[in-house]
Amino acid sequence: MVIIQESEPSHVALDMKGMDICNDHGKAFEFFCEDHLKLCCTICVITHRRCDELDEISTISSRKLAELDTLKQCLLKLEADTDAYVIECKQSEKQLTESFRDISKEVEYLGDRCIKQIEEAKRSFMTKANALKNEEVNRLNDKHAANTKVKDEINDILSMFSAISKQGTFQQKCIFSKQIEEKYKTIVSDINEQRTMHVSKKVTLSYPKELSSFLEMGENIVKVKLERTDAANGLCCKLEVPCPEIRPMVQFRELEVERNAVKLIKKLGNGQFGDVWAGKWRNTVDVAVKTLLMPGLLTPEAFLEEAKLMHLLRHQKIVQLIAVRTTTEPIWIIRELLVNGALKDYLRKDEGRTITFNIIADMAGQIAEGMVYLGSENCVHRDLRAHNILVGEHHEVKIADFSFARIIQEDIYIAPDNDRCAIKWTAPEAAFDNTFSIKSDVWSYGVLLYELITFGRDPYPGMKGRDVIFRVDKGFRMPRPTGGPVACPEPYYEHMLKCWKQWPEARPTFAYLQDFFNNFMVSTEGKYKPID
Repeated sequence: MVIIQESEPSHVALDMKGMDICNDHGKAFEFFCEDHLKLCCTICVITHRRCDELDEISTISSRKLAELDTLKQCLLKLEADTDAYVIECKQSEKQLTESFRDISKEVEYLGDRCIKQIEEAKRSFMTKANALKNEEVNRLNDKHAANTKVKDEINDILSMFSAISKQGTFQQKCIFSKQIEEKYKTIVSDINEQRTMHVSKKVTLSYPKELSSFLEMGENIVKVKLERTDAANGLCCKLEVPCPEIRPMVQFRELEVERNAVKLIKKLGNGQFGDVWAGKWRNTVDVAVKTLLMPGLLTPEAFLEEAKLMHLLRHQKIVQLIAVRTTTEPIWIIRELLVNGALKDYLRKDEGRTITFNIIADMAGQIAEGMVYLGSENCVHRDLRAHNILVGEHHEVKIADFSFARIIQEDIYIAPDNDRCAIKWTAPEAAFDNTFSIKSDVWSYGVLLYELITFGRDPYPGMKGRDVIFRVDKGFRMPRPTGGPVACPEPYYEHMLKCWKQWPEARPTFAYLQDFFNNFMVSTEGKYKPID
C-alpha cells in the first residue's frame, strides 16, 4: 500500500493492485536504481549495492510526481491510438468480409464457367465423335459392298468354267478365255484398291497437355492470400526499384493565372452554367477552359469547389486540373484537353466504323480503373455517364466533370433535397433517399456500359425519367441490347445486370469490374467470339 497526500491533511489508502510489490521477493518497493532504471525492494538492493545511484522512493517522490501528468497525457494519446486501431480493426474486418463475399462470388463464377465450358466441350466432342463414327461406318459399308460384288463376280465366272470346259465348242472356249482375261484384270484392280483402303476400328480422345496440368493441380487451381500491410509505410512487399518521383502538390492559390496566360481558340460546347473552350496555356500547352457565365445560378464558391476537388485528385484516368482564374469574371477552370471530346459524341460519330468490341471492353476497363482510384480517395462521383467521360488519342478515356462529386467521411453521402441528378443513371437508393455511395456509382457504371455497347444510345429509350425510376424500383431492367453496330455478348450484359442489383452491397466492386474488362477475352473464353 502507498499513501497519497491529498489537498486535505487526511490520507487516503489506495489499492495499487500489487503494483507496489516486488514480483521476485514479495516485498514492498522502497528504492529506485537510477543505473538500472528499476524499482527495488530491500532484497533487490543487495544485487544493486555497487550501483552509484540508489535512491529511496520517499526522497524522489516529489520529483517523480511532476512527471505523472506528462505520463498521463502520453497514456491518453496512446489510448486514442488504440481507439483508432480498434476502429481500423473493425473496418478491416468489414473489408475482409466484403472481400470474402467478392471472392466467393468470383470463385462461384469461375466454377460455373468451368462447368459450362466442360459441358460445351463434352457436347462438341460427342457430336464430332458421332460424325466421325458415321463417316467411317459409311466407308466400311462401301468397302463391304465392293468386296461382296467382286466375290459374286468370281463365283459366277467359276460356275461357268465347268460348263464351258465340258460342253463348250472350241470357239466358245476361245471367247470365254478372252472375256475371263479382261474380267481378271478388273477384279485384281478392284481388290488392290480395297487392299489399300484403310479403315478405323477405334475413336480416340486427345487434348493439350495444359489441360492435364490443369486437372492435376486439383484444389491448387485457385489460391487465396491476404494482402497485409506492415509498419514499413504500409508496403505489401519489398521495393526492388526506387519509387517514381511524384510532383509535389502545390497550394490551390498558386494555380491562379492571369487572363493573358490563356488564349481561347475554339468553343467546344455549352455547359449547364457556362461554356467550354479549347485554348493554349502560355502558348504551349493545349487546354480546355470551363467558364462560369451565369453566377446567379451557381455561386463562384460552388463553381470553384469542383476545381478544388480536382486539385486533390491525381491519376492517369482522371482529367487533371492545370490552373484557375478567379480574380476577374468570368471565372475559369483550366484543365487538360482531350482531343476527341465527350465519349457519348465520340461513340455516336463512329457508329462502329473503327471501334470494335475489344476497344469497348478496354474503355470499360479504363473507366473502372479511374473509379477504383476515386473509391480509394473516398470520392463519390454521382454523375458517371458517357457525357462526362473524355476521349484522348488511341481510345484513351478519362473521367471528368466533378460538379456533383463529393469526398465522403462515412460510407454514404446524403445529398440535399434540391440536388439535381441525371435520373436515368441514378441508383434507386440515391433517387428516393438521396443516399449516394461508391455502390451507387457502380449502378451508374452499368448504365454507362449500356451507352458503350450501343454507341451512345440514350438509356431506357422511349421512357421518361420519372417513369424509369419507379419501374426500376419494381424490378425492371433494360434488356440486352440488340441491333447495334457491335453485338453485345452475354457476359457483358450479365455484368450490366450485376451493376443493377437492387441492394448496393450485392453490386460488384470497381476493382472486380476493372479486372473483368481488362481480361475480358480470357474471362469469357469459350463464351464469346469477337466480331470485328
